[in-house]
Amino acid sequence: MPTMSDVSMVVNVKTKTRDTHLLCTDLVSCSVEEIVGRALWRRRIEDFYKEAKALGLGESRFRESEATLIHAHLVVLASTLLDTLRRRLLRYSIVKGMPSFKSTVEWIRRRAMRLFMHRVRNSTEPFRSILRIIDTK
Repeated sequence: MPTMSDVSMVVNVKTKTRDTHLLCTDLVSCSVEEIVGRALWRRRIEDFYKEAKALGLGESRFRESEATLIHAHLVVLASTLLDTLRRRLLRYSIVKGMPSFKSTVEWIRRRAMRLFMHRVRNSTEPFRSILRIIDTK
C-alpha cells in the first residue's frame, strides 16, 4: 500500500457462512496472534464508545469541566451496570443469547413497569395517593 508503506494483513474466512474479516496494520513485526489480540481489544473499546455514546456521552455540552467529568462518570457507571446485568441475564438463562445494551434497557423498562403495576394493584393507599405517585408534574 503506497500510502502506508509495509503492512501486515490477516484474513479470516468462516467456511460455513463465508463471512470474511480483514485486519490490516502497519505493525509488520507483530505475530498473527498479537494482531488479532489487539484487534479484539480495539473492538471492545469501539463497542464501549458506541454504547456510551448511546447512553448520552456524545451529546453532553457543559460549560464547566467538573460537570463534564461527573457526566462521564455517570455514563461509565451506567454502562458498567448494564454490561453486568446483560451478562447475568445470559448466565442465569433469562435470555438465550448475549443481549445488546438497547435490549437490556428495554428488559429493565418492562420489568420496572411490571413491578410498578403490581405495587399499584396491591396498594392499600387511597386512589388519589396512587395518582400522585404517577403524576410527574
